Order: sequence, then structure tokens, then C-alpha cells
Amino acid sequence: RRREEKYGPRATLTKEEVRMRAEAEKAEEQPEDEEEDVDAAAAAEAAQLKEEGNKLFKAGDAKGALKSYRDALRCTKYNPDLYTNIALCCTNLEKFEDALAASNRALEISQGTSAK
Repeated sequence: RRREEKYGPRATLTKEEVRMRAEAEKAEEQPEDEEEDVDAAAAAEAAQLKEEGNKLFKAGDAKGALKSYRDALRCTKYNPDLYTNIALCCTNLEKFEDALAASNRALEISQGTSAK
């Protein structure tokens, strides 16, 4: 009965659809303060990794800085500063296509044209 209310009469779902909907429902049930804690922790880790990358870059280690900035992206995907820093490192390492891609991504994010 509950299934019909939620998905309509004669609703037939594949196992994958059932799994995906269950995951979505579970995510909706997660308390907001837990999500904020996770976001705050991820943001703090990203900031620490970015600072580490800045120090490495200033010391002349563009390759090490690039690794730190990319590690920071695992924590937060929507920080245009990280992509700008990655572009600068890639330019120094003569990885011009990667530099262009990172620059374009920074622009997309800062202009709000990316899907979050």
C-alpha cells in the first residue's frame, strides 16, 4: 500500500531503482547538523591542504603544490581558487591543456554556470 502511495499504482521498479531511492531516502533522513559537521570538516581540511599547497608553490615545488590542491578538491569541488591555483601549477609544469581546463572550470564555478 505504501509503495502505491509513493510511486503510484502498478509501479514496477528495477532493483537498481529501488536501491537508488532507498539511498536517497536515507540521505534525506540524515539530520542537518550532521551534514553541516561533515561540510565544516571537509572545508577545514580543504583549507589546510590549500595552505600546504601555497607553501609548496612559494618554495618552488609546483608538482607538490599541484598534488595538495588536487587533494583539496576531494574535500570541496566548488572552490574556484583551487582550480586557479591548479592552473598556475600546470602552467609552471608546462601542462598547458590541464591549465586551460582548470582555468575554464574556475570560471564556470565563479560565474555560477556549473551544476552543483
